[in-house]
Amino acid sequence: MPPRAGGGPSLPPINGMVAAARSYVHFTTVPASGHNDHQVLFWAVGSDNATVTPYIVSVDDSKSVIPATLISTDYTIHNPYSECPICVRPEA
Repeated sequence: MPPRAGGGPSLPPINGMVAAARSYVHFTTVPASGHNDHQVLFWAVGSDNATVTPYIVSVDDSKSVIPATLISTDYTIHNPYSECPICVRPEA
């Protein structure tokens, strides 16, 4: 069985991946780690070509790549090229 985006049984299997260009996941409720504004590594596209899930580095071990939905489904996507500079993480 192919991997599923987000790990949920109701989501379609991953059909492809699209590289992310400077996008960030901002969780409405800050994760237990206290760290927020995670850089999106890639977008997983479901086989229905309508479901798209952002994948980020795990906040637990900083080595694993996980879907952002495993932390919370209550998030917004920020893109430094199109968002207000006050609303996004500043350049490091």
